[in-house]
Formats: sequence, C-alpha cells, structure tokens
Amino acid sequence: MHPDVEARVRNRRSEHEERRRRARDQNREHHGACEGGGRMAGGKRVAVRDRHERARLGRALLADRGLDEAREPVGGENRERDEDEREQAAAENGDGHPDIAACPERLGCFVYLNDGKGNFGPGIQFQKPQAQPYSMIAADLNGDGHPDVIVGYVGAPGVIYYNDGTGKKFDPHSFGDGQGAIYGMAAGDINGDGRLDLVAARSDAPSFLLFNRGSK
Repeated sequence: MHPDVEARVRNRRSEHEERRRRARDQNREHHGACEGGGRMAGGKRVAVRDRHERARLGRALLADRGLDEAREPVGGENRERDEDEREQAAAENGDGHPDIAACPERLGCFVYLNDGKGNFGPGIQFQKPQAQPYSMIAADLNGDGHPDVIVGYVGAPGVIYYNDGTGKKFDPHSFGDGQGAIYGMAAGDINGDGRLDLVAARSDAPSFLLFNRGSK
C-alpha cells in the first residue's frame, strides 16, 4: 500500500475509534443520569435501583432545591380511570405520629390511626359514599392545632372535614358550587392575616379562592 494511502487509512481508523469512544462515554453518562442516581445540592450521589426510587429521588432533588413537586390532574377526561384512592398523611389525633386519611371511590372516607410503631388500626369511617372523590389535602383551617381534611369531588361541592382533635370525628362543611371537578387544592395564607386560605383548581369550571374568615 502506498504510504500516503496507508496514512489516510490510519487517520480514518483513529477518527472512527474516537467517535466510538465518545459515543460510549455519552451513553454511559446518560445511563447513569437515568438509572444510576442523582446528585443532591451538597454533592452527595444517591444510588437509584428502580422507577419507584427514581420518583422518590426526583421529589428529594426538588425539595433539596426548595421547590415543590409539580402535580398532574388526576383522572382527566381523556384518561381511563380505575378504582382510585386519595390519601393524605397527618397527625390527625395529635399524638405526633402521622396518621392516614383516605377516600377510596365508592367506599367513603376513612382515617387510619398510627400506633407510633408504623402499625395502623382499622379504618374509622368519617364520610359515607357520595360523590366521586378527586383530590384531598390536610391542613389546619380553623387554627385549633389539628389537621382538617379537605376533599374535592366531581360534580359536587368540596367538603372541609373539621377534626375534633381525636382523629375519630370530623364535622363536614361544604364549599363551592358543585360545578366541574376539583382536581387540585392548596392551603396558604394568601392575604397575610395569619389564617390559611384555600385555593381550588377545577376542570370544566372556573378555579376559585376562598378566604378564611376565622370561623367554620
């Protein structure tokens, strides 16, 4: 082979090998970012083994940066819904241990009290089946130190279930006009008066804001 041709072949082979090396490195970096873990703001790398851990890691990364998780509307009109359940964790009975409030479709709403060891007692029903539940949050709306349960429904007014402090009895108070579906809610002091206000996002109806006047 002519020396010039041989040199060109060597150069092309080297360029080909370099491109393959770069492709391998990029693929390794991409795989590590998607499957291997994430890096917190402090530089700590966290191993990730499955999709559930990736979801938890994503939430942790957002929290590490002072952000909230973006929430998607549940069961939109074009989404096929099977039997679902809305859940929130809060210390409903004031013992400092997070309890669980849940509203399975067609069954009503229940609270499951935590014994402090991560064991939960049988569900205590505080609302019988009525409209289809669509969203749920826990927040102390009346300022008594006990988390209340707020449930958004489809085609029915939302309901604030005021907690008596035992986590076993809740006093229902409805809100809204019952139009559309309340797919998301948030509680916060919007007007700076020290009381939590309520924002409700709806599909097929305008979203709205309720200012807390300090009484049920």
